[in-house]
Amino acid sequence: MKGTYRVHVGRPVRLCELVLLVAVLGVCVSEATVENIADGGGGGHGGVGGGGGGGKNEDGGGENGVNNDIASSHCILPQGEWAGFPEELDIGLYWFGRNNTREKHGASGGAGCPHGDSPGEQPIFDGNKQNTVIFIHGLSFGQVEENWRYSMDTTDEMMETFLHFHASECSKAKYEKLDRAPTSAFVHADWNIGAMYWDQFADEHSFAAIESKVWGGAQDQEQSSYRLRGHRYATFNTSVAGDPDKEGTGNGYGVVGALLQAYTSALAGYKGSVRLVGHSIGSQMAVRLTDLISAASHRNTTTLSPSVPVPTRVALLDPFFSTQVSALNPQTYLHGRPDETLAGRVAQTVERLSKSKGIVFEAYKSSWESTVPSIGDVNLQLFKETAAVVLHPFYCKITTRHVEVINTYYISMGFAPPRLCNGNDIKNSSTATSDGPDTGEVPSASADDTVVQKAMTRNGRYVQAAGFDTVDPRDDCFEFKEWDSGVPSSAGIVESYKHWMQDLDMPFVLKDLIPPVPSAIAKLFT
Repeated sequence: MKGTYRVHVGRPVRLCELVLLVAVLGVCVSEATVENIADGGGGGHGGVGGGGGGGKNEDGGGENGVNNDIASSHCILPQGEWAGFPEELDIGLYWFGRNNTREKHGASGGAGCPHGDSPGEQPIFDGNKQNTVIFIHGLSFGQVEENWRYSMDTTDEMMETFLHFHASECSKAKYEKLDRAPTSAFVHADWNIGAMYWDQFADEHSFAAIESKVWGGAQDQEQSSYRLRGHRYATFNTSVAGDPDKEGTGNGYGVVGALLQAYTSALAGYKGSVRLVGHSIGSQMAVRLTDLISAASHRNTTTLSPSVPVPTRVALLDPFFSTQVSALNPQTYLHGRPDETLAGRVAQTVERLSKSKGIVFEAYKSSWESTVPSIGDVNLQLFKETAAVVLHPFYCKITTRHVEVINTYYISMGFAPPRLCNGNDIKNSSTATSDGPDTGEVPSASADDTVVQKAMTRNGRYVQAAGFDTVDPRDDCFEFKEWDSGVPSSAGIVESYKHWMQDLDMPFVLKDLIPPVPSAIAKLFT
């Protein structure tokens, strides 16, 4: 087999370990005077982080809806190379092409492109394609010093290797995680494949510090700190270790503004549909950007051309929301009502966008890590506003299931949407039923928007009930369970505990020593 199964073997701090660290040390909260990013935020100057904000086009796009900067120059990079990361600030949008080539939007020779322009090659982004998918990562603690990023692998070899070997690899004790997602199914479906990077800002010990960079106002965001390799730190418009920072960063906005500018300048004039895929805290960024793009497009302001497409679909992969705790994490960066929480704001934003704009939202839960009481808010309200799916990737050890959902989502594009279970499919469940939604299709990356939108209107969620032990989605089936079905079944809770005990190498009889599962979490997972 030509594909190589390359696993990240460094020692990043996983979400579950950071949760423990936060629980012991407390949460450092950035003081934020929060106001909405003016007029959708991020308009104006380009060139953030070596061109990540869109080059020289002041309005985010060229004449007649065409991005002249990208049309005239582009920077094609080989696999494993980035436009400045981690030694320099590299925030913005990358496109991924066949054979694992990549292109930094807005970068050109001398501006974050180590090999200069690529005049003999076509840009990777193709405006004639009807569909575009853009990934947005979450927590990135430790990645700058370890010099790695979660990228998109577009080769068939990677998909084949993943399907054959991943289950056995990710169950091993020393396994950390893959450093790239298998995306060849999107290539074969003729999609543009992109990813937004803000990892130098998301490389923080504190969840609240990262979240304030997503929800803080313009002044706060301009002072957002980021990391450079060598344990160096900087903020927009400041110097780094005595050396001037890259000229052109900041410009009155921060992380959200830079990503918004990259999106608008890259997609100005694009007529196809756009799907955002956010993971963990990146789900918050996906919702935030969608809201700002939608609002600015509605106002028809100069900061966002009316020809820029509003995302039509947003996938939230194991989304994380810190729990509001008065002393440790008051979430002051929201500057909302005294009783407003971050989880509540995101849920309400999703509800508003789906009802007023028709945007389709799907949410996937794959781990318990992001719902540890007093650390992560399960945000049941959010899941009720989306097409909710609960995955059980028990083939992976417990500490990697939070990240595994990325791989699960991208490979599902290559297969038909999962089906509902029949009585013969169910294992270890007393709640098996063949009754459910009339389509027989479960939301997945390959499911049509209309299928996912219909699932949003149903009073329930899809819970995986078979295919726990394999990567291949063809043996998966799901049960449809209503939200108001009462107390979760004891069989479902026991089954979940059983897998926890197996992961922790504890006898199943010790399950009674585990504290009771909070009702909101139990209701979602079972």
